[in-house]
Amino acid sequence: MTIIQRLQLFAIFIFSGYLVISQEINFEILIEKENTQVSAGESIQDKFSNIICPVTYLQFENDTLKYRYSRIFTITLEGDTSSILFIKTDTLFSINLITEIESENGGYLLWGQYYYAPTGGTEQKEVFIRTDYSFNIIWEKIFDFGFNYAAPGRKVLQNKMDDFLIACSPDGWFDMYLLRLSATGDSLDFNYFSGDSAGSVQSLTFNFDSSAYFVHTYGSHNQPGASLNRLVEVNTNLEQVNIIKYPEWYDWSYETRLWAENSFVSAGDEIVISGGEAHQYFTAYILDDELGIKKMKRLTSPDTTSTSAWYRNMDVVGDSYIYLGGSFNGFYHSSNDTSWYYLAMLYENLDLIYEKYIGGDKHYWCECITATEDGGVFLSGVVFEVNTNPIFHKAYLLKFDTTGIPVSIKKPTYLKINDALLFPNPGKEYLNIKTSVKEGWIEIYNLNGKLMLERKLDNNLTTISTDQLSIGTYLYIIRNNNYKVQSGKWIKQN
Repeated sequence: MTIIQRLQLFAIFIFSGYLVISQEINFEILIEKENTQVSAGESIQDKFSNIICPVTYLQFENDTLKYRYSRIFTITLEGDTSSILFIKTDTLFSINLITEIESENGGYLLWGQYYYAPTGGTEQKEVFIRTDYSFNIIWEKIFDFGFNYAAPGRKVLQNKMDDFLIACSPDGWFDMYLLRLSATGDSLDFNYFSGDSAGSVQSLTFNFDSSAYFVHTYGSHNQPGASLNRLVEVNTNLEQVNIIKYPEWYDWSYETRLWAENSFVSAGDEIVISGGEAHQYFTAYILDDELGIKKMKRLTSPDTTSTSAWYRNMDVVGDSYIYLGGSFNGFYHSSNDTSWYYLAMLYENLDLIYEKYIGGDKHYWCECITATEDGGVFLSGVVFEVNTNPIFHKAYLLKFDTTGIPVSIKKPTYLKINDALLFPNPGKEYLNIKTSVKEGWIEIYNLNGKLMLERKLDNNLTTISTDQLSIGTYLYIIRNNNYKVQSGKWIKQN
């Protein structure tokens, strides 16, 4: 495992005559193991300010999966790490989700899965493990729900009685399970939905007065030609009592939280049909109590593949800031395209503060984002080289501060951050510039240093014609007032 620890430094560097300010101190962590796919799960921050993140290892021998196990990493805000191994003999086992238990004794509730490895079977069991804060096991309960699921689809919510509402879905949206689990791991109540009333669980919240639950689903109570998303209100007996439609065409995966004045803040993938073609955005909404749109913000670009993070794509800092995260220009773990972690920070009214694109040199897939108490954000996911066989993921964990400045490191050999994205590159007759830089402009020079094109940047996305440029390689500079924000090469093809 490679860990780039934080550098105790607040510095001002001079580069090409412009100031570059390195601010808050954070960290970058890369976890890898030979012949092993390493993936990060859903992270949380506990009451001790530590980030808790499950990491699963799929180890191969002769191209055959031999072991599957998990380590639970505890990471301080300074980037110091420790881990606990969770493994079961003769089984393939993993932990994907952790919930901190908010009670007098506290601790964690771990949700994992296992099936027997020697037989190669696919019969999957669900494992719930309660531990103390040192990860000593207090109890373990095994349930047979009789199916496998796709992510997203596992959510946990602790209620006032120290019980837990467990919500999950199999393989998309064909069934939906709700389970009330006691503090000692006993099943208190259970309900199963199939057919029209079932859907893939995307998010789980209380209702506005905490007397019942909102299960935010994809595919339940579906109406052809209409939105696929529904808010399903469930009472304490786990019965469905109310159904509300989300706006069209909000796709999955998405995350929803209760917001100010009986409203919701929500974010995820949005499909927009225009001119007979489907365009996909990463979109944030402020919705009223009937899911009517009060405000929306479309991010990313419709002609690229943008996918919100699977486990959690949105988290909030109090009631003032919203973080959104996902992957840009790549799709899931098997893609052979280079891509980026995508991160955006917004005010409570959805005005954009900044966007960041992390990577671009390999395939980066963001699994989860977690807002931290210092106002920053933690991203977890995987990274791997493209056009290789077999593909071996590495877990990639990254912490930003409130201004989106990454870790200050002595040898920045791995991390690559962009404040602006130029695509397509190489390109032909046009060029897109995606950036949240305010009052910016782009200058394009030939290799002799002659200015060939200059254009003021619009808010968020600018498209410029490059018909006047000959085939070849060009240098670009993006400026904001007197500061150089970013520079690089752009290639025009025939």
